[in-house]
This record gives sequence, C-alpha cells and structure tokens, in this order.
Amino acid sequence: MALELPSPEPTHEHRRVELGSIDILPHGEGFVLGLVDASKKVHRMSFPSWTLHQLMRLLPRLDAALAEARKELSTSLIAYPIVRWDLERVGSDHAVALSVETDRGVESAFLLSPEDASALRARLGEALGDLQLPDHAELPPRPSRSS
Repeated sequence: MALELPSPEPTHEHRRVELGSIDILPHGEGFVLGLVDASKKVHRMSFPSWTLHQLMRLLPRLDAALAEARKELSTSLIAYPIVRWDLERVGSDHAVALSVETDRGVESAFLLSPEDASALRARLGEALGDLQLPDHAELPPRPSRSS
C-alpha cells in the first residue's frame, strides 16, 4: 500500500522536497518514506512500525531546532497556524473528536472526553479574554476538508 504525500507550496527557501511517498511494508511491520528533492534525487528511509509514534513526537522538535540553527524563529513555543479544523461528537460517551490541519499540511486528530472538551472551551474563553468577536452565527463558515 502506498500513500502519496501532498506537496505543499514552499514558503521558505529551505524547503526542497518536491514529492513524497509512504510505502507500507507487508503485515504493517513498518514503512518506507520516500522523498524526491528539487534535483529529482530520491531519498528513501525504512522504519519499523513502532517508530512512527516516536517520529511524530520528535519531528516538531527537530523542526524547531533546525529553524533556531537558521536563526528563523524562537523555539519557546512550537505552534503552527491551523488552516482547517473540525469537531465531531463520537461514541455513546459524548466524546468530541477534534481534527486540525496546519499550514504545512500536517493533520492531527484528538479525542476529548466531555470533561476535557468543556475544559478546552473554558480555556479558549479565558485566552480570548475581552476580545470583541462577532457572534458565532456571524462568522464565515470554516473551510471544509473538500476545498
């Protein structure tokens, strides 16, 4: 099984990856990550499946460290703009699934218990503080995944 990685529009000169693919190894034992750079050179790396979670945790830190080495941004907070998001109630326990996509094309999903969703709602209210925002009925519709 092969998955094609989207090729986002480069926003910095250091982004040189033109095309990417992920090949799933038989029985889900691992994956091969393939990247093609601007000079059409293919770079392939093979990983056992257990490394995926570790890579997901480490890559944002690596991204921040590389940016700091290039003197591009502060690493005190690794935060990327969200360009798409969705909320959906799931299951009989009224959990909430939150899906987000960053401007870098990275998608993540989180499952929140009703208590955690309520706490997030409260913290968002605190973070927004006294901002004069329009009523939610007046906000433009959020982008859908199909656009």
